[in-house]
Amino acid sequence: MTELTPLSIEQKLAPFLATNPEAKIGPSDDHPIIRNAWGDESFVLRVKEGSDDLIRSLNNLRLPPRFSAIWHLDTNDMEFIFAPLSKNDPILSRTFIFRFDNHDYKCEFAEASKDIELIAAASRIVNPPTDTNHRNLGNIEPFVRYRKHQKEKGLNEDIVIASFYIRQLNCDEELLVNVTRHLNYYTRYFDRRTPIIIIHETPIISAATEQPIQFPFGDFPKTISGKSIDPYLLSLWESSVNTSDTFRKFLYSFQIIEYAAFYYLREDLSRNIKRVLNSPDLPCKLDSATKQILDIMVDEKTTDEAKFNIVVQNNIDHEIVWNELQSKLPFFTNATEFEGGCNIPALIQSNWTCEIFEKSWLPKLPDSLRKIRNGLVHSRELRQAKCILPTNKNNHLLRPWTALMSVMANQIIIHGNS
Repeated sequence: MTELTPLSIEQKLAPFLATNPEAKIGPSDDHPIIRNAWGDESFVLRVKEGSDDLIRSLNNLRLPPRFSAIWHLDTNDMEFIFAPLSKNDPILSRTFIFRFDNHDYKCEFAEASKDIELIAAASRIVNPPTDTNHRNLGNIEPFVRYRKHQKEKGLNEDIVIASFYIRQLNCDEELLVNVTRHLNYYTRYFDRRTPIIIIHETPIISAATEQPIQFPFGDFPKTISGKSIDPYLLSLWESSVNTSDTFRKFLYSFQIIEYAAFYYLREDLSRNIKRVLNSPDLPCKLDSATKQILDIMVDEKTTDEAKFNIVVQNNIDHEIVWNELQSKLPFFTNATEFEGGCNIPALIQSNWTCEIFEKSWLPKLPDSLRKIRNGLVHSRELRQAKCILPTNKNNHLLRPWTALMSVMANQIIIHGNS
C-alpha cells in the first residue's frame, strides 16, 4: 500500500483544492491533514489510510466560508450543518417552499448526508472555538461514534444527525447571504423557536490598538482608599465589564457620563437651592420656598450637550485620556469610517503633544462620542444614512473607542461621585 503523504493527498484532492482555495494540505505527526477548511483555522481534517470515501466526498463539495455548510456540486443542494436530534423530533418533518425574489427555494430539515458524517469523523479541534463554533462539527463527531457503536451492537438508532437543506440552489455565495438573511427572518416570524442559519462574518485580525492600557495610572497601588459608589453607576460599570459585546460595552460606559450629566447643576444654582433648603424657618414657608426653587430652576437653561461637556471637563483628567490615545496613535490619527455611513474625524494629529491636546480636546472628543452613540442607537441619525451597522468590521473599529470610553467613565465614577 502506498504511504500517504501531503503530496499524494494533494494530488488526490486536486478537485477539492481547486474548488476550495482556502484549504491547504499539511503534514502532522501521524497523518496528512487539511488545514483551513472553510477558511477556518480552529480545526483540521485528518486524512488517514482508508480515507477514500472522505476524499471522494470532499472532491464533490464546496465549503463556503460564510456558512457552516457544505455545497453538493452534483445536486447543488446546500446542506447546513445542524445538530444531533431525537429521531422523533417534529422539526425533522418540516419542509416548505421559500418564495423570494422571483425564485422558489425548496427547504427542509432531514437527516445529514454521509458527507457530513465523514467530515465530522475526520475533524480534530486544534484551536479554541471562534464565532464559527468549529462549524458545528465538534457537536456531531461524538454522535458519529455513538451511532457506529449502536449499529455494531444491532441496537435501534434513537438519535439522528440532522441538517437543514436548500435544494437545487443556483446562485453565487454573495447572493446566498441575502437569501439566507431573509429566510431567517421569515422562518423566525412563523416559529419563534426555529433554528436560524448563522452567517459568518469575514474574519478580521484583531489589532493591538483594540486593547485598553492595562495600567492606566502606573503601578498597581499598595493601598486603595475606596468610597461608596452610586448603585446605578456601579451597575452600569458591572454591565460594561461583564458583557462581551463591544456595542453594549460602549453604550454602558457612555450612560455613566450621561447619568452624571443629567444630574448636573451649575454651582451657583446648586448653592442658591441649598440656601433656600437650609433656611431655619423652612417649615413655616413651604409655598414661598417652593416658588423660590422654581424661580432658580427657570434660570437653568444649560443644554444636555453642554452639561455633558462640562461634566467631562470637570471630572476627567486630560492626561489620562491622552495616554490612552497615545497607545492607539495609528487609529486615532485617522478618521473612523463605520459601515452604515457614520464617520468620525481624526481625533488627534501624529505630531501633537499633551499640551496641544489639552487645548483641543473639548468639545471635539465629547462630540465624537455622542455621534458614535447616536449611530449605535438610532437607525438613521437626523434622517440621514449615518448609522453604525452591527457588523464584524464595526465591532473592531469600535473597540478603541470603547477602551477610551471606559477610561473616561471610570474617571466620572471616581471624581464625579461625590
